[in-house]
Amino acid sequence: QKIIVFIDEFEVLEAQVKKGRLDPELFEYLRSLMQHHTSINFLLSGTHKIEELTRGYWSVFFNMALHHQLSRLSAASAIGLITNPVAGYLEYEPYAVRKIRDLTADQPYLLHLVCKSLVDHCNEKCKAYVTINDVNIVLREVMETGQFHFDWLWNQLEAEERIVLVALAEGGREDGRALSRVEIEEIYRHYRIPYKWEQVTASLKDLIKMDVIEKIADDLREHLVDGARFRIAVGLIRQWLLK
Repeated sequence: QKIIVFIDEFEVLEAQVKKGRLDPELFEYLRSLMQHHTSINFLLSGTHKIEELTRGYWSVFFNMALHHQLSRLSAASAIGLITNPVAGYLEYEPYAVRKIRDLTADQPYLLHLVCKSLVDHCNEKCKAYVTINDVNIVLREVMETGQFHFDWLWNQLEAEERIVLVALAEGGREDGRALSRVEIEEIYRHYRIPYKWEQVTASLKDLIKMDVIEKIADDLREHLVDGARFRIAVGLIRQWLLK
């Protein structure tokens, strides 16, 4: 038999060490278990990759972990998550599904947030069919419910990343139009914010890694091209920032 030890938000362990609530030797102990006990498997979930954590006690895991990035759902999976749990009880019009996907960018937590409010709304109104108007009605409640998530996301960002994100929200507005590097720079200059090419480039890359923004370009190479455009894919985040 095998045991799987699942540690969610594993980076919180570092905060507990800093507060003196955990002994740093815990990391050595975990490494020993990983190396010498084949019947125990570890699954660490968090917002950072282990190699991005630079404190010494994380180095014990550098050469041991296999990394898998969880991103947005595929279109088919997102539609399935919206419609399948209520199949036979609640039907969604296509425009409502499209609106939900635009608001959430197919991120499962946000899909759940919107759909829960919709199910509650339709139960209250004794409705069996969801329209785009229903989505708009529950949007205010969703924004309030998601406040903690948006605050958490904001607190994960460095100061420069916040400025880039706000610039994209300002330029993209409600429809989330994608902006070029030139347009981003114009927003900086309009608000008299110093524009440093290297800093903005690094922030854009980090925000893309975090699935907060997306790059729209003809090529799929990892480096940023001059012709690329950038947008905040999650409509809920755009609206929260603009508000």
